[in-house]
Amino acid sequence: MNTEMVNRRLRLPWYAWPLAPFALVAGLVVMVPLGILALVLSPIYVLYPDHTFNLYDKCGTPHQRQRLTTWRAMYRRLSLPGRIARAHKLRMRRRKETAESVAARRDRKLRAVARLQQ
Repeated sequence: MNTEMVNRRLRLPWYAWPLAPFALVAGLVVMVPLGILALVLSPIYVLYPDHTFNLYDKCGTPHQRQRLTTWRAMYRRLSLPGRIARAHKLRMRRRKETAESVAARRDRKLRAVARLQQ
């Protein structure tokens, strides 16, 4: 297939050009509210994880449901600054675990290469 055929296929036909502004407006009407919703709900989900539905709510064992209830009760006692500090602490912990796992993987590779060179 030559490039001329590909370009012809990707181009908008002349009779569809009057509809392009309406498609742009329709896309913006949908995407702007969804973007705002994502910007609002992402921090809420991070700060208030106890308000979200969990798999154990529906199909967990009684022990799992009890532990979930206990965790939610303890998390409910946190103030907003406490929730922010907790979210930051958990993020740093995940970053540290990721960095440690990357370093461990690198060390394993280096040891394997050293074994092969011996």
